[in-house]
Amino acid sequence: LLSVMLSDRLLIIGGSAFCNCRALEAITLPPRLYAIRAHAFSETAKLKQITIPESVRYVGDEAFSRSAVCQIIFEGWIESIGICLITPSSTYTIEIIVPSDEFYYVEKLYKEFDDDRSNVRITIES
Repeated sequence: LLSVMLSDRLLIIGGSAFCNCRALEAITLPPRLYAIRAHAFSETAKLKQITIPESVRYVGDEAFSRSAVCQIIFEGWIESIGICLITPSSTYTIEIIVPSDEFYYVEKLYKEFDDDRSNVRITIES
């Protein structure tokens, strides 16, 4: 499984849906997606970048843990982000791009990754 384009009617990506899909390189999330459950993209060894559509309100625990994702782009605000969204890497920097700093989850991300030992950078795009 190298590339996935999900149905526009899909609302929820289930827990561990793509966990251990080690060959997955690209995925297009549908514009009406509401939730990404826990471990949905854990241990995806070749998935480097993912864009979370504006419609998503919930991202579960460790959704991208132990993955190769080095860029997560949030197009809108999220109501809930689980613990350990992504596992920081010691070999490369992970960039999390958010649309604004006015949402509580940005503060949560800073608390989780604002550490001299963390290679996670949070970028605010307005």
